[in-house]
Amino acid sequence: MKIAIAQINTRVGDFEGNFDKILKFSQKAKSNSCDLVIFPQFSISGFNPFDFFWLDSFAKENAKYLDKLKTEVKDIALLIGSMVIKDETILSGAYLFENGKTLFEIKDGENSFNLKGLNFSVSMGDNILFEEPESDIVINLASYKYQKDLEYKFWEVLSNFAKQNSVSLILSNQVGGNDSDIFEGASAVFGKDGKVLANCKDFEEDFLCYDFNKSDVQDIKPISQNEVESNFKALTLGVCDYLKKTGFEKYIIALSGGIDSALTAAIAVEAVGSENVSSIFMPSEYTSQDNFEDTEKLAKNLNIKREVIYIDDVVKSFEKTNIFKNADKYCIARQNIQARIRGNILMSMANRENALVLNTGNKSEAAVGYCTLYGDSCGSLSVISDLYKREVYALSNFINLEKEIIPKRIIEKAPSAELKPDQKDKDDIPDYPILDEILYLYIEKGMGIDDITKKGFDKTTVCEIIRRLRQSEYKRKQSPIGLSLSVASLGNFNYPIATKYIK
Repeated sequence: MKIAIAQINTRVGDFEGNFDKILKFSQKAKSNSCDLVIFPQFSISGFNPFDFFWLDSFAKENAKYLDKLKTEVKDIALLIGSMVIKDETILSGAYLFENGKTLFEIKDGENSFNLKGLNFSVSMGDNILFEEPESDIVINLASYKYQKDLEYKFWEVLSNFAKQNSVSLILSNQVGGNDSDIFEGASAVFGKDGKVLANCKDFEEDFLCYDFNKSDVQDIKPISQNEVESNFKALTLGVCDYLKKTGFEKYIIALSGGIDSALTAAIAVEAVGSENVSSIFMPSEYTSQDNFEDTEKLAKNLNIKREVIYIDDVVKSFEKTNIFKNADKYCIARQNIQARIRGNILMSMANRENALVLNTGNKSEAAVGYCTLYGDSCGSLSVISDLYKREVYALSNFINLEKEIIPKRIIEKAPSAELKPDQKDKDDIPDYPILDEILYLYIEKGMGIDDITKKGFDKTTVCEIIRRLRQSEYKRKQSPIGLSLSVASLGNFNYPIATKYIK
């Protein structure tokens, strides 16, 4: 028996578009003489529909296209993950169709069917970890998100499952970016010894055929070799799909001369092409000559437009209103007004060009609120908000492996907001290696202040970082959604804003 896995990139609520894609891949499987074609969870509706789940019209539309698939897919069996309704409850289930007939309907738990003399059982998502296989071939219909900080990746988990239960395993996993979620793909066939026998690529739409009559390695495709490469592919996919699926055509980015905006611009160009990315550089009296040169060189390397708008005159117009009366020349309010002016200019440019603004803040900054609300925190999508500063450097160096895209000086210079003379980030927050490690232990590892201190960190520093983390929650609540790369992305937390609790 020959099966096909169709690893498709769906759009939530695009029933017609998703249906056309399913039909196209079904025809491709038939032309490859496959007996069965398999599609992931929620292939018709897209995932995650959130509250659309509870709309009667959404469920009816899903059912309408299920019926249409059953009618139009001929001469090949089709197994598809879908939302199903049972006792007025929405579930993740699946349907098996062939030549206009429903051969099996999987509404809950693990279910089995026989096709062409082979016995299959179907498991939905990570339910597979809690179920006993009922046949020699298990099909896992999934929507596994990319998560860089998992101790065990899903390939390893599924490989162990196949080996421990002595079953063949077919993984059909969703791929693509939907809002903050990024689905990895990497669908695969595992042998009874846990060995990968065939696989789809990671982070892109793909298709494979596997012949069970041969039962050996048949189609191995390259996937990411390390976390840094996976992060790059995931962010590129997320940025690309966010633009396409929201219906916009262009991104705009504020370049500062720093590494965060440079990395964001490089990812955007990789994702949607230089013709769909533009940049703006907004110097003030505190902007160094290095940043004039570095932003120009970066824009040239990326082949993107760079528009220069000076903000000093706008700053002076604010000063005429006396809002800074009796304030120190370098007070926080004066510094932040520069960031807010830049934010206003950036959003206005986006309006002018019908573009989306990409926010450039990293996880280290967002965690402790080292950003200006309605200033550099503005945007439609935050690209690197789940990367600590150390990961920003690692990814920037990865991008430069083959040739220098991000100018070397941008990577090597000391980070600075340049809102006052000779300003450096380390003047306001701990050095990033210290800040990153304390945040990692607190956020990712769930360690408390005392346990982090025992790791050799100064307790006063630890307490101050956690205090700022708590205090800046109100900023994060009003920031753009960020691409999620981990279980512990800041968007997955829901700290109360009005709280005294710091532990």
